Amino acid sequence: MNQIQRYIFRRIFLLSIGTLIVTGVLAMTTQILLYVNVMTSTSQSLMTYGELALMLMPKVLIIVMPFALLIGAGQTLGRMNEDSELVVAEAAGAPPRTVGKPLLLIAVGMAFVTLLSNNFVEPYSNHRLRDIVTEARGDLLSSAIQTGTFTKLDDNVYFNVQNVASGGELRGIFISDERDPASNLTYFAKSGRLVRTDETQLLVLSDGQFQTQNTKTGEVSIVRFQSYALDLALFPGGGEGTLYYPKERPTTYLFSPDPNDKAYRDRPDLFTKEINRRFSEWMYPLLVGLVALSFMGRAKSNRAARIQQSILAFLIVLFYRALGFYIEPDAGRSLLFGYLIYGVPLFGIASYAFLVLTGKEIWLPQSWVNVIARIWLRTRRAIGGLFIPGRRRSA
Repeated sequence: MNQIQRYIFRRIFLLSIGTLIVTGVLAMTTQILLYVNVMTSTSQSLMTYGELALMLMPKVLIIVMPFALLIGAGQTLGRMNEDSELVVAEAAGAPPRTVGKPLLLIAVGMAFVTLLSNNFVEPYSNHRLRDIVTEARGDLLSSAIQTGTFTKLDDNVYFNVQNVASGGELRGIFISDERDPASNLTYFAKSGRLVRTDETQLLVLSDGQFQTQNTKTGEVSIVRFQSYALDLALFPGGGEGTLYYPKERPTTYLFSPDPNDKAYRDRPDLFTKEINRRFSEWMYPLLVGLVALSFMGRAKSNRAARIQQSILAFLIVLFYRALGFYIEPDAGRSLLFGYLIYGVPLFGIASYAFLVLTGKEIWLPQSWVNVIARIWLRTRRAIGGLFIPGRRRSA
């Protein structure tokens, strides 16, 4: 790369990384909040919180990365256009690759990082995240036994022990499990005891009953028992046999899963979906790089044209990414969606590569531009009236 290409590369890279860090931290904070209830209920250490945040980072950053690239490219090229740097470069005879090469190098680098993260880093972090949450929920079960309070083990799963007698015998056991939309399970027992085996942990209930209620008809069936062994692996954190889902498995395992894997027996389509996601998501940084180059890689003679192209680029990237998220859940069940999860980004890459190579541009209809301009001006006036004294008009 020559000097101006290194200059463009450095500015886009630094702005993209800065945007990625800021937006990634914000998005990661919202993800951490989903686990706050379990973590605080079991008084986990600060080190555990830090590890939890670290394990959430790969997934969040990969989702945010294409938008960070778009913002970094848009800010850099927009400022260069305002400072007439793009105009001077084009007037001096600089070819289109002057802007295209550094931008696409960053896009290719992000695509490579995405591919590596999806197939190596993210499966490990998701696996470790499952272990952290399972351990925390196991502590939550112990806490419920010790305190004798109603404790939420997971969504729609509640556990209560009236007291713990000498010798570790549990008295007055109540368990409510409403995770299945079709039926609700309720367990009552006068006493019980935790029994650990080589493979799992059992709660052996004595002198009790369990009720099964059909949520559609309201019918209730009651089964009384003198002794009943309840596998705590059925409850989050309750047993040692942690159930790992496809997103928590290595890519090699997804291609040849254990036939006895409960997750594979129940939903084999999730394994196909995860494979398709891991090998298609890397294309979105490339698509964003080509969209940014197509709409913002040339000098614009006026501010309105630049704003229009920036808005259009953002809407197109948002459309493609939203379409990808819409297709992803069915990419394992439907052959059509399995093709589309690759076809959508590939079509976008081919389309905008063609526009870049031919020098063609896409413009919004003038009526749309006028509407956007009016909304923009009204928004600026409203914001200015709120924060700048004397700008608000009296009623």
